[in-house]
Amino acid sequence: MTTFLQHRRSTWVKSSPAVSSKYLQPLKTRTREYITDQWQERLDYSDTGQFYRDLHSVVGHKIKRLLRPRHIDVQITRLRFGHVRLGEKLHTIGQRSDPFCAVCHELEDVEHFLIKCPAQQQLQHQLGLRNLYCRENTVASVKSILISEHSGDIIYKCIK
Repeated sequence: MTTFLQHRRSTWVKSSPAVSSKYLQPLKTRTREYITDQWQERLDYSDTGQFYRDLHSVVGHKIKRLLRPRHIDVQITRLRFGHVRLGEKLHTIGQRSDPFCAVCHELEDVEHFLIKCPAQQQLQHQLGLRNLYCRENTVASVKSILISEHSGDIIYKCIK
């Protein structure tokens, strides 16, 4: 003879996943929306992360782009965050006496490295920046380069 507790336990275990997911799905959806809204609000009003916020202003749960292999993805993500071994960052963390480029003596940041530095003309040519200047009077930006699908491999080959 089964006790009441054993009967309840067997009923609980035997419940159909389809039935429980039917009732839980609205709760999961509302929870995800709430968390995403909170995340977006924190991003919008944060004092840090402006460089990345300029690239991706809307948060989401989907991966924006996945590069393979992972070490390429890591390097491109570091560029997006501005955490790379360029003069500006090295000066900020005390590993360099000044934040300027050794070639042209301008502030060495991600924009300078990708777009302005004359020492990176080959990279700029491979990224098609020369063509961007000629077509439609469009000037390339760090944002357009770092969100471009094909630029990750090109930049990685240059910086490795």
